[in-house]
Amino acid sequence: EAQYVGSIFVEVPVEQGSSALSIKFPSTLYDEALASYEASDTVDIKLVMIDTDIYSSHDETDITSGTVQAVLYDSDAEEISVSGLTAPITLVIEVEEEYDTNFTAWERFGLCEQDGDIVTFDCPYGEKTHKCDSVAAGVIDATDMTYYVDFVCPGVIPTCLWWDEVGDEWASEGCSMANYTSLNVTCECNHMTEYATGKNLSLASYSISFTSPPTAVPTSSPSAVPSALPVPVPTSMPSVVPIPSPSALPVPSPTVSPSLSPTSFTAAPSAAPTPAPSAAPTTPAPTTFTPAPSSVPTPAPFAAPTLEPTTPAPTGKPATAGPTAHPVAAPTAVPTTGPTAGPTTGATTVPPMDDTATAPTTAPTADPNTGASPVSSPTAAPTKQPTPRTVDDADDADDADDADDADDAD
Repeated sequence: EAQYVGSIFVEVPVEQGSSALSIKFPSTLYDEALASYEASDTVDIKLVMIDTDIYSSHDETDITSGTVQAVLYDSDAEEISVSGLTAPITLVIEVEEEYDTNFTAWERFGLCEQDGDIVTFDCPYGEKTHKCDSVAAGVIDATDMTYYVDFVCPGVIPTCLWWDEVGDEWASEGCSMANYTSLNVTCECNHMTEYATGKNLSLASYSISFTSPPTAVPTSSPSAVPSALPVPVPTSMPSVVPIPSPSALPVPSPTVSPSLSPTSFTAAPSAAPTPAPSAAPTTPAPTTFTPAPSSVPTPAPFAAPTLEPTTPAPTGKPATAGPTAHPVAAPTAVPTTGPTAGPTTGATTVPPMDDTATAPTTAPTADPNTGASPVSSPTAAPTKQPTPRTVDDADDADDADDADDADDAD
C-alpha cells in the first residue's frame, strides 16, 4: 500500500555470480511523491540489478558496476515519477571493480625552506606541485621559514551516476556518494531512475606542520655527525657506543625462573567489617555511678527525737577522795528537743529513763566524833537520770556546799 512505502527496505536476493543491491525509501516519500494516491492504493516496487552497462554504446563513461533499475508502478502498471525529494533514497550497490582504500599510499611529504620554492610530488596519476609560502602556512618566526607539507595525491574514488535520457548520458547531479568500501558504494539520490557507479579522481589536498613526518623507509646507517635538520625518522642501526654507558659493576642477575604465583597480595575488601561488630558494646559498663538525688535523706532521720541529752550523766559524787567544787561534766541547762539539721551517720544509744530506780542501798553512819553525817560513796552510776537543773537550782547547790564546808571547818 502507498502509505507503507515510506521507510521500507528492499534487497535483491544474491545468487552465484550476481551482485548485491538494496534500497531504502525515506519516510517522507508518501507525502512528497504519492500524495495523489489513496493511502490504501497498491504500489509496485521494481528493483533490478543488470550485471552490465546497458548504455555503453551511448556513453563511454567507465562504469564499475552493473546497471540498477529502481522504479515505482501504480495498480495500472503506469510508472510513478519520483523526483525532488527533500530526504534522499539510499542505495547500496556492489561493484565489479574494487576501489583502492589504502589512503596512506596517496600521501607525500615535502619540506619548504624559502618562500617561492616549488616542491614537486610524485603522485600515482601524475606529478603535483606546491609553492612554498610561509605566510600562508602560518610561520611566525621571520628568521626561520621552514615548514613541512603533508600532501595527499588525487586517488580514484567511486561516483554515483544516473541515466539521463534527455542528454543520453550518465549524469551525477542529484546523486552523491555517501560512503564506500572496496566492494560496495552507498549512494543517496533525490529521484528514482536507473543508476550505476563510476570512477572519479579526488582533489589534491595538503596540510602544514612544523614537525618532520616519518618516512616510509628508515635510513640505512646513522650519519657521521648530526645533521643541521633532524632526520625524518630515527636511524635503523644502533650507535657504536651505548648511551648511557654500562656500569662498571654488573647488576644483580635475575632469578632463574619467575614464580608462578605472587608472593603477596592484598585481599579484596569484604562487604562486612572484620571482625564483625558485637551486638552489645564491648566497653564494660562503669562500676560506679552517682545515683539521682532522692526526696528522702539517706539514712532516714530518727522517727522521733530523743528527749535525753547525748552527754553521759554525771555521777552523784566524784570517785576521788575529795569532791570537786562542781561536777566535771554538767548537763546542759535544757535538753535538745529537735532533731539535728542533717541526719546522723549512726544512732547514739541512750539508756531509757527509769522512774522506779532506787537510791543506794548502803546508808552512811554518823561520825562518832563530830556527829556529822559522813559522805558516803555513791554507786558506780545512778540508774535514774538526773533531773535537769535550772540556774537557780545550781546556785542553791553551791550554797549548800559552802555550808557543808563550814560545818567541816567547825
